[in-house]
Amino acid sequence: MLFGVIIGLLPFAFPFINIIASANATPTWETLFGIGTSNRLFGRADLFLVSATLAATAAGDLVASGKEKELRKVFAGFWCFAIFIVSVIWYGIISNKIEAKVVYNINGTTKVSLGVFIGTVITSAGCILLAEEVKEEKERGEEDE
Repeated sequence: MLFGVIIGLLPFAFPFINIIASANATPTWETLFGIGTSNRLFGRADLFLVSATLAATAAGDLVASGKEKELRKVFAGFWCFAIFIVSVIWYGIISNKIEAKVVYNINGTTKVSLGVFIGTVITSAGCILLAEEVKEEKERGEEDE
């Protein structure tokens, strides 16, 4: 999962480097990590695509792990699916507004996309850990036989 998160965030490194390189003065904390920079990096809702991909991958791992621990899987899988749906819908709404050149709340989009991404990482980690736990229990059961 860590590899997926890093690869998913890689496209955001290039605009960040561009922001650093194009700063008129010596980069400060505000020019690197301030609201303006966050809005330029995440205000177009692209982080929702990363969240949707991570949530779908984690839910797929969970489903593929079998029928054991169904209640925990349903709970974890529900949250991954909910994050996936919210991410896809929100990205669709924002991308339509951008394409139509309609003004939208960039600060709000930035904050929500970052919040959803953090929630996605936590939820996806839970799904993947649960899937691994089931896999290990199956392997131990096969060894005992």
